[in-house]
Amino acid sequence: SDRLVGTLLMISGLFVFAYYTLWLFVVPFVDAPYFKGFFLDHELALKIPALVIVFGLSGVLGFISIVLIRSG
Repeated sequence: SDRLVGTLLMISGLFVFAYYTLWLFVVPFVDAPYFKGFFLDHELALKIPALVIVFGLSGVLGFISIVLIRSG
């Protein structure tokens, strides 16, 4: 069960990495409209990860602050 979950997480991580790499580094240089249909606007390639980092750090720091407040 753990091995299956780990395999699925690894495959999904590799897919996201490959998709993001294509989106950020290949799509701006390709003129084929059918290829660009699979990807969002190029500016979102930078905004989405920035928002994920901000919300992720906010969640982690919020959790740490709640733990520190309750323990002390």
